[in-house]
Amino acid sequence: MDLDTFVAHQPTSSTDNSDEDNDEFNLGHLDLTSSETDINFNEIDQDLKRFQEDVMVQKSLSRGVDLRQYARETEKELHELTQSSIADYMEQIDDVALLNDDIDICDTTLERMQQMLQTFQSRLGGISDDIKHLQDDSLSMNIKLKNRRAVEGRLQTFLEGIVVPPALVVSICDSEVNESYVESLQILNDKLKYASSGDDKWQKLMGHQDDVVMLGSGGGSGGSSGGDGSSGGGGSSETKRRNSDINVAATAAAPEMFKLGVAARDTTAAQEVLPMLEMMRTKAVAKVRDFLLSRITSLRKGKTNVQMTQQMLLKFKYLYFFLKMHSPLVADEIKTMYVSAMSKVLVALFKAYHQQLNKLTVKLDDKKSVFATVPPRSMGNSGNSGNSGNSGNSGNGGGESKNKPKTTGNKPTVSNPVIGVFEISTRHEILEELDNPPIIMHIAQKESMKYLYEHIFRSVQKHLSDSAANDFTFLVDFFHARTHELFNEIYSKTLTLCLEHVEHYLASTMDAIAILILIRINQHLRTVMQRRCCPCLDPYLDRLDMLLWPRLKIILDKNITSLKTSAPNKLGPLEFHVHFVTQRYAHFSSAVALLHREGAQFGGMTDSNFLNQVQSLRQHVLAVLTKLSALHSNEKARTIFLINNYYYVNVVFIEKNIQTQDRELFDTLLDEQKSLFVELELKESFERLIKFVPFMESEMEEKGKYTGTLVCCCIPSRLCCVGTDSLC
Repeated sequence: MDLDTFVAHQPTSSTDNSDEDNDEFNLGHLDLTSSETDINFNEIDQDLKRFQEDVMVQKSLSRGVDLRQYARETEKELHELTQSSIADYMEQIDDVALLNDDIDICDTTLERMQQMLQTFQSRLGGISDDIKHLQDDSLSMNIKLKNRRAVEGRLQTFLEGIVVPPALVVSICDSEVNESYVESLQILNDKLKYASSGDDKWQKLMGHQDDVVMLGSGGGSGGSSGGDGSSGGGGSSETKRRNSDINVAATAAAPEMFKLGVAARDTTAAQEVLPMLEMMRTKAVAKVRDFLLSRITSLRKGKTNVQMTQQMLLKFKYLYFFLKMHSPLVADEIKTMYVSAMSKVLVALFKAYHQQLNKLTVKLDDKKSVFATVPPRSMGNSGNSGNSGNSGNSGNGGGESKNKPKTTGNKPTVSNPVIGVFEISTRHEILEELDNPPIIMHIAQKESMKYLYEHIFRSVQKHLSDSAANDFTFLVDFFHARTHELFNEIYSKTLTLCLEHVEHYLASTMDAIAILILIRINQHLRTVMQRRCCPCLDPYLDRLDMLLWPRLKIILDKNITSLKTSAPNKLGPLEFHVHFVTQRYAHFSSAVALLHREGAQFGGMTDSNFLNQVQSLRQHVLAVLTKLSALHSNEKARTIFLINNYYYVNVVFIEKNIQTQDRELFDTLLDEQKSLFVELELKESFERLIKFVPFMESEMEEKGKYTGTLVCCCIPSRLCCVGTDSLC
């Protein structure tokens, strides 16, 4: 509502108040038509609207309150409050004056502090600018220092590769060959390699990791920044950021290698120093050659410890490398001298070792040791008395309890001359001693020891494998051998010598068990060399197998042939006790099974031809026993003979705790012969009864009266059948 409408709607007042109303609306000198004062009626209208919307105003209007009267009262109250406040102020005038003085003093102090802070701010701005300049100068100096260090490193690398110290010359030309001399040779080799290099190759910096860093274009631009505090701080932070970015970039791009820019050989310094280096190289080659030749020559001297000499040479293996790099002809000469010396030393050592061992060897057999060879009469009867005609005691004559190994002093002998080399006895125990040290000659000679050939063979092969493994490792470490050619040149004569001794033994033996043990030893040796990662003896071991297996086949073929061609009446006297062929086969078969079990870790008897020959041998032994039993006059005697022989084979297998097909077969054959013997005994005592039972069964079946099993009883006075009234 506008002002005119508000005035028009006011209630008409009395005459007493007309003057007061006129005073209320007395506008004084207000000229509404004057253009000097612009009245904004829009603002007045907005104020009136806010006034109208006020809550107190709305309540007063709703109650009919006279606002003018209410305003006059309010103004009166305000006037009274103002007078009261003035009176209070006048009472506190002294305190207010003191407070005013204090405020003036504080204002003066604050003004002075403001002036001081402004001065500090101005000075800090200058200091910040100086710091920024110092940081820029420090960054520039740091980059220059890095570049100078990088250049110094390159020059240092070049100088270290070119300059020849006097101490190095004295060490190479005048010093003795020792470990310090090896270090001098390494330095000389590096200098020769560097000075003679024809390419500008990448090379490592020595002793530092600095790089050449280019100065940035904004390195000194901080001088134009403002002198106030804010601008100074901003300039410092920008400098730090740029400095950090340059360092990070330099670190990320830091190469570990550098190029000199020119080949070392093309420099004047290298051309001047190369003649001196060549002279030192020639002198070093001569001294190294003399040193190595003296050490290699010492190998030929008697009682020289070869392994100790090799260990000493390994400390100087760089000498051979130096010769190979700078004088290949001399290196080949050293290698040839070593091969020749070691070849002669090894041949002499193993030849003497074989000769000494041959004096300690005991041979158990001769060329006639086959299954069908008839032993002497005295031997044939030994251990077999009391067996004739008694099947219950037939197996005890040739059992293991009477076949303990015998020794004469320290000399091993066969425990039973009848069985001979077909008995293994304790010979298989050598398989548990394969990793023991070789036979020591002076101890064996002092104690007058004697050994079977299996022990001699094991000792030689153990000595050979240890020596070969050690030499092979030395050749790889010292001569950097990558093939077996060098090893074969050294060991060819020694291996040939060992093979010749084996061939000589095999040509004169018929001991199949000994050859089986040799095969087991050879298999173990192959496993040991594989575990040592030394395949250098593989061809030699293959040749041993090619000697042992064919000889074993020849021996088995001779035994089979002896059984085939032997006449039964020429195989000893006709008796009931266990035949010597059975004894030999029982112990040989059990020995094969025992060696198969002992060598299970090597794969057992892997040769199929050998297994076939063992089966063929068994068949011919059974055929011989059948022919021998046929020589007896009656069937009962033949049965007793077979029972005794079959039982003996089973006893041998049981005592050695061996379960094989042979044992099962002989168990079956023994049961058959036992059943046959029982029938023969019954037939001899109760012949009429045995004939009567099938006769009566057939008769009763024909008459249809037989419905079950016929039970007969034997009475001293008569023979009758249960269930019938007739006499048998």
